[in-house]
Amino acid sequence: MKFFIFIFILLPQVADAKLFVNKNITGASNISFDKNDNVTIFGGTSFNITNDDSECSAQGSDDDSALGELLSTCNSCTNQFQSCNTNRISDNLILGISFYVDSAPAIGPILITTEQGVEIEQSSFYGNQEPAEPGQVVTAYVEWTELCSVNGTGFCNESAGNIKIKIGIDSDEDGTINTKEGGFVTVKIQNPNKSQDANLSSLDCAKAGVCNFKIFSGNKKSFIGQIKKSKKFPNWEDSIFNQLRVFYSSEGFNKVTPLSNSVDISISPDTSLEEEFIVGPLENGIQYYFRVAVVDESNNIAFITSDEQISNVCSGVEKLTASQCDSCPYCSTPADVVGILTKDLNCFITTATYGSNQSSLVRLFRKFRNKILLKFKFGIWLTKKYYKWGAKGSLVLEKYPVLKIFSGLILTPLAILVWISLNFFYFLSILLSLSSLLLGLKIFLKKNKIVTAVSLLIFSIFLSYPTQNIKAKSILYKKNNYLLKSKTNYLNAKYEFYSIQVGSYTPLNLTGGQSSYTEVYGLSKKFMMLLSYEKNIFSSFGLLSFDLGSGLMSATAYGLKSNNLSERSHEKLLFFLIPNHVSLIYRFQYSSNPFISPYIKAGITAFGIIESPQSSGAQIKLALAPASHMAAGLGINMINWSSSKKELRNDYDMHSFFIFAEYKVYKTLSKKFNLSNNMVSVGLTLGF
Repeated sequence: MKFFIFIFILLPQVADAKLFVNKNITGASNISFDKNDNVTIFGGTSFNITNDDSECSAQGSDDDSALGELLSTCNSCTNQFQSCNTNRISDNLILGISFYVDSAPAIGPILITTEQGVEIEQSSFYGNQEPAEPGQVVTAYVEWTELCSVNGTGFCNESAGNIKIKIGIDSDEDGTINTKEGGFVTVKIQNPNKSQDANLSSLDCAKAGVCNFKIFSGNKKSFIGQIKKSKKFPNWEDSIFNQLRVFYSSEGFNKVTPLSNSVDISISPDTSLEEEFIVGPLENGIQYYFRVAVVDESNNIAFITSDEQISNVCSGVEKLTASQCDSCPYCSTPADVVGILTKDLNCFITTATYGSNQSSLVRLFRKFRNKILLKFKFGIWLTKKYYKWGAKGSLVLEKYPVLKIFSGLILTPLAILVWISLNFFYFLSILLSLSSLLLGLKIFLKKNKIVTAVSLLIFSIFLSYPTQNIKAKSILYKKNNYLLKSKTNYLNAKYEFYSIQVGSYTPLNLTGGQSSYTEVYGLSKKFMMLLSYEKNIFSSFGLLSFDLGSGLMSATAYGLKSNNLSERSHEKLLFFLIPNHVSLIYRFQYSSNPFISPYIKAGITAFGIIESPQSSGAQIKLALAPASHMAAGLGINMINWSSSKKELRNDYDMHSFFIFAEYKVYKTLSKKFNLSNNMVSVGLTLGF
């Protein structure tokens, strides 16, 4: 006996098979796979079709077998306000399930049985008796009538419920599917309208649909929000609703039907219907009318917004006037959203590249066209070609703003050549003057060899000074550390400072083409953060440094409607101000470790302005505005109170740690964008 057990253990064991079902099934309303790859096939039967199927148009099938339309679901939706399904199954429809079994013991026929192992009628299998191999992708066919009869009746309209079937390769041909030959598939047949009470929504919110909602206007889109759902939502009969379908039309509420354009919004038990969802794309300036329905897992559409519900809050179900649409929560008119930055007339590539048809470089190209190109046949031909292709090119640049970088790299050198051609004699005089100066300098140096030698010597010392003496300076600095604490001048011009500061700055004077900053974003104070880097360039008397950096200020608000600037759009705008600065800063600092450090600075700031609707796919608007700035501040060196100041200085070369306050004045240099204002800030500076 032990011998036989030993032999049995040595024999290879056949593992349980795994069933893999292809997503491209035919003759079903839907299919889903859970995280464990368990398969559920859905059959939706909403809307009772007449015997001649005149109300249901076939969807077609990708299956190239001879079964043809027997594998095609149908669209039972019409222009009537009743529950329907765009992928409806019917009793005579055949379900085709493509699958393979990874490790069936041997070749065998395809077999489908009930969960209890009862074989489903062979006459319904349409070629399922063809032998199949393990790992081979095959298709099993079964009539929905046979599946529905598992629940006690052959009529799928009456047989809503769950059916569990086994499918696989019957390798031992015993008429059953064991765990080594296949696996389970769940089939759900759903009809939320069996009782004919799921066609329309109700005012009292007693059904499982959406009782109320509100449509808001955006830019080339609308938003649906304030969605009120029934207490029974998302369950009704045997259905679970997992989508909202928003139907819309521009022809009036009576034209919004299940055949209208629609947008699906996925929902789950965790989805908050307090959120707002985008409906689009739509066209600006056109009134749109909306109805909402719910959709279950089998694509059954139910509880469409009723005329009664619309009439309760709107002025009828026909087309509305503009004022009636504004007061109706189910109607909206999309409009361009207005912020500070307006959309310039980007008709041609140069205008699109430089952002405005009034840009100095655009005007330069225009002047070149009028004064030079149009005087020659070739120039006239070139101008015509530019008019033909320039507008198309600008649309590409508008759609893909990053390409403006490359068009700028091409056009800017051309602009230099254009300027030279327009100012030829002026350019020639400058060129001759420079040539004469260089020629005179060459003759002078040739005649004065001593001056030349001394100049080269000084120049070589200047170049080698930083690398040859940096170590010696560091040693000298440490030896004289005590003296440097008091009033010794800086011995090395290689000191660097890193600063971060935050201050109150609001561009109250900023205006755009149609509105101002305060009209869009309000008067509330905003804060701007600045990061900067200082490089010491002079330290004989005080400390003179080169300072550069950048920063960020942001704001958000609902934009204004272009057709009514006194009214807010539901399109939220994001506003960013990016100040990039270059300046000289002088610190009244005569030792390496002062207790206080007063300073003044002045320079140029290039404000980058970015404004964009918050919704995805929206057009970003960009602008650049130069300004000058002057500032004064006072820093307190906290390193003097640190117990680790010696280690900070010797190990990290940190000579100062300032907490500072600063007052800055911005003065605009742009005629179009006024960013003049004052800024009071505080921050930290580390000196190395």
